[in-house]
Amino acid sequence: MTMRIAAAAYPVEVLPDWDSLHRKIAQWVAEADAELVVFPEYAGLEAALIGATTPLDTAEETKRAAAAAPRYWQMVTAIARAHKTTLLAGSLPARSETGDLVNRAALVTPHGGIAFVDKRQLTPWEQAETPLRPGTALPVFDPPDLPRLGVLICYDGEFPSQARAIRQTGAQLLLMPSATEGATGASRVRIAARARALESGGHVALAQTVGDCALSSYLDRSAGQAGIYVAPDSGAPPDGILAETAPDTPGWARAPISSCLPEQVDIASAWDGQHNMAQLTPFAQKHA
Repeated sequence: MTMRIAAAAYPVEVLPDWDSLHRKIAQWVAEADAELVVFPEYAGLEAALIGATTPLDTAEETKRAAAAAPRYWQMVTAIARAHKTTLLAGSLPARSETGDLVNRAALVTPHGGIAFVDKRQLTPWEQAETPLRPGTALPVFDPPDLPRLGVLICYDGEFPSQARAIRQTGAQLLLMPSATEGATGASRVRIAARARALESGGHVALAQTVGDCALSSYLDRSAGQAGIYVAPDSGAPPDGILAETAPDTPGWARAPISSCLPEQVDIASAWDGQHNMAQLTPFAQKHA
């Protein structure tokens, strides 16, 4: 199976109305020209910022996002159907089935299907400054006509155990929507995305927010770049980078991907062997 995937380096803006937001996302999806389109973490906050004229504090922005989430998901589902593509919509604070506020992304298909994934590992800032709660499920998705995939939202992707659990289901595609405010965070997430590709032997698509949005408490500053990564191996680029945008520059990273990459080194299947090596050998010190 070969398909085209596009990951966004996406600037979040304050737009005047829902029609403007619909036009913006639809234009981005059209320009992506891919069967699978990935937007970043918190890109959905544009729905909360519609019509804002003064800076929002975290509580108000979260409240507005949760209220806007159902309409936002209806809108992106209609866009996916119109453009005949599957897309991971930008996440935003939303109410879970238990009533908790979570950082939730939606995977929508051109057939009208929708499924949700919540961020499990909240950052220290999210824990201290927002009312968000961590998600509990680690879902794996089988979209029509696409390979099995998993989603790790930003900080989730820095923890190998979550990616490993997804890989063990047979998924070979990992989506990492992210938002980081500075170069250090952007580098950390990029390194994590490439590490997850190396460990899994599959593909990782990283989408990030870029630019500043002064009225947003969540995204007042954003730094990052989009990329699509694989393990450096036979049949792949020597550095494992299939596509990347320039840092802090809006646009798409696009690449055709195949479910059948040759493997010289298969870390995923050899993963459990490392546990047998994790034994300390006592150091015997000799005395004269």
